[in-house]
Amino acid sequence: MTRPRKIAAQVKDAELVSERHAHIAKAAVRVSRERGFHNATIRDVAIEAGLSQGSLYNYVRSKDDILYLVHQDLTSGYARDVEAAIAGLTEPRARLRTALPPSSVRCANAMATSH
Repeated sequence: MTRPRKIAAQVKDAELVSERHAHIAKAAVRVSRERGFHNATIRDVAIEAGLSQGSLYNYVRSKDDILYLVHQDLTSGYARDVEAAIAGLTEPRARLRTALPPSSVRCANAMATSH
């Protein structure tokens, strides 16, 4: 697995940055589901996240950073779900059959709910 890209933040508290990144990603999913990603603005995401636009820029530099955070959140969740689902299985086909449903469930849940 490749290491996640580092999103530059002006805030130095790594734990706070991580929490805010997750919060911003969830807000972006809600806004994108409502308006579509291309129609959503950084201001929309900031409002949904309960931040001022200036505060949001302390944690991300651009809309591309926000998209990356959403992608990172979804893929890391998928990886955790798959690893948990196949833990203890050794036969490759059984691992594959077991791994596929969590991906479907995660994608469906991400699109349906992100509160």
